[in-house]
Amino acid sequence: ENGPSGEELKGDEQLSKIRASLNAAYNWPCDYMFKFILPNQPEAIDEVLSHFPAFSTCKRRESSGGKYISLTITEMVDGPDRIFT
Repeated sequence: ENGPSGEELKGDEQLSKIRASLNAAYNWPCDYMFKFILPNQPEAIDEVLSHFPAFSTCKRRESSGGKYISLTITEMVDGPDRIFT
C-alpha cells in the first residue's frame, strides 16, 4: 500500500491547525504581511520576490552592517492556502 506516511500525516495535521488559526484571526480576503530576513544578495532577494505578484508592496530594510536585509511584503490574499504556496 502506498498511502501517506506518518510524517506526511503529521505535516497535514499541522497545516490544518495553522489553517484554522489563520481563519480565526483573519477575515478573507485581506492584506496579509509576509516577513523574510535573508542575506543581502540580489539573487536571494529576486528568488523571494519571484513568488509574489508585481502589485504586492515590498518594504526593504538593511541590517546595520548591510549583510542582511528584511523584506516585508504585503499582498491581498483570498485565504490561508495562498499563504502556504
